[in-house]
Amino acid sequence: MRMSTKYIFTLLFSGQLVNGFSQAKEPFAYGDFTWLNGVSRQKESLLKGKNFTGLAYFDTYLNYSFNKPSDHVVASSTAVGRHNEIVANHLSFGLSSNYKNIIARFYYQTGQMLTQINETSPITGQGRNTLIGQMKNIREAVAGYHFDKWNGINVEMGILPSPLGQESFLTGENWYYQHAFVADFTPYYFSGIRCQLYPTDKFEIDYQITNGWQTYSKFHAGYGQIISFNYRPKEWLTLDADFYLGQHEASRKIWRFHHDHSVQVRYFNRPNSSRVSKAAFTMNNHYGREEGRSTIKELTTNPFFFGFNAANRVWFNKNKIAATVRGGYMTNPGRYTTPAPATLYFPASKGGIWDLFSAWDAAVCVDWMPNDFITFRAEWCSRFASVPFYSGRQGTTVPDGWAGVPGSFVPDLKKEEHRILIAANFRL
Repeated sequence: MRMSTKYIFTLLFSGQLVNGFSQAKEPFAYGDFTWLNGVSRQKESLLKGKNFTGLAYFDTYLNYSFNKPSDHVVASSTAVGRHNEIVANHLSFGLSSNYKNIIARFYYQTGQMLTQINETSPITGQGRNTLIGQMKNIREAVAGYHFDKWNGINVEMGILPSPLGQESFLTGENWYYQHAFVADFTPYYFSGIRCQLYPTDKFEIDYQITNGWQTYSKFHAGYGQIISFNYRPKEWLTLDADFYLGQHEASRKIWRFHHDHSVQVRYFNRPNSSRVSKAAFTMNNHYGREEGRSTIKELTTNPFFFGFNAANRVWFNKNKIAATVRGGYMTNPGRYTTPAPATLYFPASKGGIWDLFSAWDAAVCVDWMPNDFITFRAEWCSRFASVPFYSGRQGTTVPDGWAGVPGSFVPDLKKEEHRILIAANFRL
């Protein structure tokens, strides 16, 4: 899951927001890319200074699931976690600075969404000093240096945004609220070192060394490696590709590969029209596999990950109203990257506990955007799975909060879920 990296590039390089770096051939500054899925639609920040830019972000929602879980828990989503409650989902604030080519970014975060995200870290419960409790309130913490070479070279180190996928960690930057499956089940963040190269103002290459797959710590021998490419030949066209390879768990034999690529096309643009003012389409595809896990190979013949998400968005009334229709699918035999819908419990399918798992969803989202700093959103989302995966009427936790151990309390899970949601997103 991409954590708004394109917005960070704008902060670092665009003279609209921050002064300090060389203004010659700024990467991606030749056009307006605020229409992209996963990117801030703000053309400027109100919290800008000569050598820094501030950020204040707040996201809240009211979600209703027609499965009506008694414990109000919405399982199997990293964007929505509660039913029939008004939720402070995500609050974040911080600063980005480039004084004398020094790169420094720090964003604090809190809210309900963080618990869902950090529970997917593979380091949870293993070893000591693993930083889970201490670090979850840090969305990004980076120190580095910008070199005036080519169209720019950045070298950074710290807690970094994930380059995998297309969607942003911040729901307000996406065309819809509920994350696609290919975003829910891929990382939000990495701890590591990143080098960003800009050979031209239309092309970017990223290379990153990480501790592992969405984890602050490392409990295996090797490091993960990521290489990403972003090409924007025209203002109306963006192409992305990402490749990840890394070791997993304590064994040196378990390797994970993951690849995604996407295309975004703006096929209509009349920004001053009081009727249809803009329209765009996007497709994001994922493929991955894991090798060396003998227990999975005994139960599944081909442990892999495949999925896609497609969306079409139309803007109206000078881009103040927008409607998005999207749909997606994923399959993950072996379930090596699919989180259990309830702690310690994942229902079996016909062939056994590690048999095929597939899921698909569809959503319709309508946004009202009176200005660049606030968005009001209404969304219908329907999700389906090949095995019970979504919270049912009896919930996934007993009243005392115990998260369901087979034999004592079995979570109530269903194969489908239908939800309606309203949300408000504020950003400076």
